Amino acid sequence: MTEAAFSPYRLTPHEGTGEGCFWGVLVVLYAFAGFAALKTKNAAPVVVLLLLVSVAPLLLGLKVRRTRLRSAGAQFEVTAPARLGGRLEGVLHLPYAVGEEASVRADLVCQRPAGTTDGADPVLGRSYAYGPAGSSPDAGRSQFPVSVDIPSGGLASGHNGAYWTLTFTAQAGFGGLDVAFRVTVED
Repeated sequence: MTEAAFSPYRLTPHEGTGEGCFWGVLVVLYAFAGFAALKTKNAAPVVVLLLLVSVAPLLLGLKVRRTRLRSAGAQFEVTAPARLGGRLEGVLHLPYAVGEEASVRADLVCQRPAGTTDGADPVLGRSYAYGPAGSSPDAGRSQFPVSVDIPSGGLASGHNGAYWTLTFTAQAGFGGLDVAFRVTVED
């Protein structure tokens, strides 16, 4: 029996940057500052302190938001079938140009949902690789070909709830890249 021909396909980024936690902290700090201003005599020192403390989560939240928006147009093109014990091959496409010296780190992780909601999902397999910038047909975009080993100790996607996440971070030549994709890995 022959295997059907593989057709490359593209994935869009997986949501979930944790950006909301920064905005939640700001709401709480601003609520305390507002309450102190309304209910406390000589509230100026407390309000100023709370507003100064809120600068750090505000700046971090804006940085995370900028990174998320900058990478929102990223895509990962899977160019070969992804199977346990094989390799995940593909190309990361970014919606902005980077220098020729740029490179990325690709982390591939297999996880299964934890039995409780208060714990991290256990890692069943992990692998990583680096990818240098490749030539892009569009001057305003970048692409990074990567090939990551798929650990044979992981589970196929969907088996016992297992899922695979491919995360890219900037390694050299540029910054501000933190984008993740859910990848399907077969037996």
